[in-house]
Amino acid sequence: MGFHEIFIDMVWRIMANNWYSIIVNGKRHGFFHSTRGLKQGDPLSPALFILGAEVLSRSLNRLHSNPDYHGFVMEPRGPQVNHLSFADDIILFTSGRQKTLKLIMQTLNLYEETSGQLVNTDKSHFMVHPNAFNSTRDRIKRLTGFRQKEGPITYLGCPLFIGRPRIIYFSDLINKVLCRITGWHTKMLSYGGRAILVKHVLQSLPIHLLAAITPPSTVLKQAQSIMADFFWGWRNEKKKYHWASWKNLSFPYDEGGVGMRNLKDVSTSFQYKQWWIFRSKHTLWGEFLKAKYCQRSNPISKKWDTGESLTWKHMMHNKHKIEEHIHWKLNSGNCSFWWDNWLGMGPLAYQSTGSNRFNQITVADFWLEGRWNLNMLLQQAPNSQLANILATELHIQQGIPDQAVWKPNSDGTFSCSSAWNVIREKRNKTKFNSLIWHNNIPFKSSFLLWRALRGKLPTNEKLTSFGNEAANCFCCCNRPGLDTIEHTFNKGQFATNVWKSFAAPAGIITDHSSLPQLIMQWWSAKANNEAHRLLLQATPIFICWNLWKNRCASRYGGKQSNISRVKYAIYKDNYKLMTTCFPHIKWPSRWWDLIQLGEKCTQDIKVTVVKWIKPPNGWVKINTDGSALGNPGRMGAGGIIRDQYGEMLLAFATPLGEGSNNQAEVAAALFGMTWSLERGYRNIILEVDSQLLVDWIENKTIPHWSINTRLLKLQALIRQANEIKCKHTFREANFVADSLSKHSHKITSPQIYLGIQQLPKETRAYYQLDILEMANFRRRRIKKIKEPP
Repeated sequence: MGFHEIFIDMVWRIMANNWYSIIVNGKRHGFFHSTRGLKQGDPLSPALFILGAEVLSRSLNRLHSNPDYHGFVMEPRGPQVNHLSFADDIILFTSGRQKTLKLIMQTLNLYEETSGQLVNTDKSHFMVHPNAFNSTRDRIKRLTGFRQKEGPITYLGCPLFIGRPRIIYFSDLINKVLCRITGWHTKMLSYGGRAILVKHVLQSLPIHLLAAITPPSTVLKQAQSIMADFFWGWRNEKKKYHWASWKNLSFPYDEGGVGMRNLKDVSTSFQYKQWWIFRSKHTLWGEFLKAKYCQRSNPISKKWDTGESLTWKHMMHNKHKIEEHIHWKLNSGNCSFWWDNWLGMGPLAYQSTGSNRFNQITVADFWLEGRWNLNMLLQQAPNSQLANILATELHIQQGIPDQAVWKPNSDGTFSCSSAWNVIREKRNKTKFNSLIWHNNIPFKSSFLLWRALRGKLPTNEKLTSFGNEAANCFCCCNRPGLDTIEHTFNKGQFATNVWKSFAAPAGIITDHSSLPQLIMQWWSAKANNEAHRLLLQATPIFICWNLWKNRCASRYGGKQSNISRVKYAIYKDNYKLMTTCFPHIKWPSRWWDLIQLGEKCTQDIKVTVVKWIKPPNGWVKINTDGSALGNPGRMGAGGIIRDQYGEMLLAFATPLGEGSNNQAEVAAALFGMTWSLERGYRNIILEVDSQLLVDWIENKTIPHWSINTRLLKLQALIRQANEIKCKHTFREANFVADSLSKHSHKITSPQIYLGIQQLPKETRAYYQLDILEMANFRRRRIKKIKEPP
């Protein structure tokens, strides 16, 4: 073809050594080498295909400059789009004019001749408006060779339609869920197995669709209903009774649920993501919507109007709720002064009634020579917020756009999981709910206890409400009407004997007033170590599970109730749990010995000698510490600067207002660095007891968005030093700064100490110990459990 050997060699090297990375949730994860061609037998490598597809895309975009080309009618001040492509699928947007169609076909024919690839006419089709002339339809068929197809169509797994979304458009989603479940009906699955399949398979099927389109709520309810039917099971081609609603199942474990998710909340979280992308990123989709709906006004001030798209309707419906969680970090000041939440108090437009709030003025327009323009603020800004605006520190970085911060995430980036956590209904978290579950306790056992505590079992309490006669006890006394949850699990003679036989060796005095009270006695008992704590948590769960198995075996299996069999099964469940969690310990074959060994197991204590070390000659050392009462709560900071002999040069204690421990740690280091540089010290060791702060300073981890500004200030001060080292030390070697930090909560204004006698009494004592190089001993339990000697 006339290409030079150097060019051919360059292309060959690109093709022969090609690596790819998969992007998951916007982040790259690893690399892998390209070793195979495309599917369908195409010998081209993916990279070469991408190059060819780019040629086709640019050729189609070049048609806009041709005077004979008339594309799809779009907003002239927005992006002009004539195609969208994904891999080898492409959608063209164009008018039905003859010259335009010829230009498009010429472009496609040229690509076919150049690349060797052909357009598959059997899979290609065109769509026109229902009111289009027949002559237009015939012209398109004649010039393209494609057949006509009526909407809606499915593209990349999503239905494309005009008008209101109909349930039938989303039948593929329902069919996918049903097809998956059909293959599982023949398998004997426990509640735990079905829960895993629902959480990790069935609930993931609609994710791709929900990310692009919002289905009708009826579709989501139908899919959710199918999942609920599968979870509770079928018998003789009939659905079993649903003992709990999907709403009650759709809470985290510690809030009283079983970890399912409400698809409506998941769908809304993706709507939040669409608004976040629209507001914070420059995308073709976002620019198209802004040109169509927001040419003269800010998106937040817009209202949805009849005839506008369904996606825009959902965005307009959710925008005020989402904007509560978006904060704008000022860089160049290009965000809206009135409508963007850059002050942290919400949009200023809501606190003003003037017509100027509808203009497109930016925050930078209120700056003058790097400071706030007071005259302009007095003329236009709301009087109630003038003090807050003037108190906002400016760190102007020209050329860097203002950054949107997602407040629910510590690093300020958006995630659907954090949005879901904001949207969903919440209940109070309790330790009792969380102790029902453990990763190594079978789900079926924990779920049985979950149901028993909520009265969701087929016992007399429920069966009589269905019109059935009250059943007799199947465990011990055979007395009529005693097949109840309390009798079966707690107050019956059979249950009481089982509980006592396990409680006595564990040193627990049982109180059978109620089942929750009985279980709480076990879970509130003092544990000597992790193995003992696990036994106290698991044993009530296994007792309830095996009591229920015994009751069902007696009622439905024809077996006689046997207390010895139940006790052995409970011991066996505990034995399996302990050998799984602590395989290095030889667990005995009797419950009495098992619980005694669990109580006597030990954990080694690691003792570390810790002491404060003087800095080298010509250096100073800054020790700082910050704390917050309540975290978040009232903050305070303290620190001390010492020379090579350990002599105090300066110490400080200062209150900081309201905030978190991490904010206080950064502020303390910032205060100490400022004083050190002002006093002319340039060789500095900054020593703190927060490893997180050291990692932030060294850019090893991403800091919380709320402390990013202060951290940047601290890093700027650090760069002013000639030489600096940031070190982490243990609390035992930082007692002087720690005591000053605690003292800061007792004062109302910053205090600077220049002499030893000025220091608080406790701080002075710790200082003298550091001068004497007195060692402290740091004791920490090692996690590994050991058998008693």
